Amino acid sequence: FRYAGANSDDVYNNSGWLFEGCPDCFNQQPVAAPELDPASVTQGMDGAQITLILQNLPVGYEALWFNADQSQELYADVANNYQFTLNQSTELFAAIRDQQTGCVSDILPVSIILLPDYSITAADYCTTDPGPLVGLSASDPLESYQLQTSGGTNLGDPVLGTGFPIVFGVYPNGDYQVVITGPSYSETITGSVNASAFNCEVAVPNFCTCDAADGRAPVTVSAAAPSGQTWTVKAIIGLYQTSSPPSPAGPIPIPIGTALTDSGGNMYTLDAIRLTTKGYWIQVTNGTTDLDIQVGNPSW
Repeated sequence: FRYAGANSDDVYNNSGWLFEGCPDCFNQQPVAAPELDPASVTQGMDGAQITLILQNLPVGYEALWFNADQSQELYADVANNYQFTLNQSTELFAAIRDQQTGCVSDILPVSIILLPDYSITAADYCTTDPGPLVGLSASDPLESYQLQTSGGTNLGDPVLGTGFPIVFGVYPNGDYQVVITGPSYSETITGSVNASAFNCEVAVPNFCTCDAADGRAPVTVSAAAPSGQTWTVKAIIGLYQTSSPPSPAGPIPIPIGTALTDSGGNMYTLDAIRLTTKGYWIQVTNGTTDLDIQVGNPSW
């Protein structure tokens, strides 16, 4: 910038008094802010090169860029090609400056976006499932995520980000892309899904426990299935909550929809109690595969 005294045209430096009037543009409205050239690159992954170009730079003007709080001049050149390495999201401000007078235009705010390093995910699946659950490793609230084939065909409805990993649904192994759109940025993520099939099954390891002083015995239902799934009770007869009051009060049934606990090692468990004089039956599901097991009355 060129600065002038507030109350006169007199400017003093260590060579003495200088008498030079300010250019007329100092007392006039600044020219309109520049526009960003579509060839500019304003977003990328960490380490990407950002390229900022102003559209139709007038002859005799230079491109001018300031940092986020406009306290520092970052770039000024008629070359009009400001480049730097991206390491964080920020906002910069652009203007054009008359090289002869030093007068500066209005400013143009430009958002610089550091894109997140997300990846398409898929967990192993049951052999009876139509395929693995396909998702994304993380998500941003307010952004929209659309799963597509590698050719750009939409698969299902878009999913709104949560700030956590998201799941699109069950799809076969293959190549996919996720198109991210929203108020903050746009991006397309590509990836391949190559999950393995797993022989899922349900068991009751301690089904033989049938003697108890109060007529009730503990039961643990185990479902062997890949980690990362959600297994819930779909139907149940003869199994009750472990928090049931002691006999002779009646036991409390386990509600439909109760989630099994992910115990690690590709195993999901449900702790319950049974009446030692009766059998029981339970069906569990991951949403696509149903598994059930029945244990009769030991006295039958």
